[in-house]
Amino acid sequence: MPSLSCPLAATADFACIRFHGSSRLYSSCYSDEELSDWAKRLTSLAANLKTIYIYFNNDIEGFAVRNAMTLREYLERQDAM
Repeated sequence: MPSLSCPLAATADFACIRFHGSSRLYSSCYSDEELSDWAKRLTSLAANLKTIYIYFNNDIEGFAVRNAMTLREYLERQDAM
């Protein structure tokens, strides 16, 4: 959420990450740089987990699907490394 920190800590063998917007709650688009950084963070987190569920809820202006597809591309690149 905008203006809140998001420590990545898993207390189970899975994690749930919710994206609500980067600058405005529920309605802002994440930049490619932000999503690339998240892909790196999520890849590190995934090393000790079975599953990570990722949900985009920044859909008032239709950004959720585009941001989810972009993050998936970055995660696939991380996985290929």
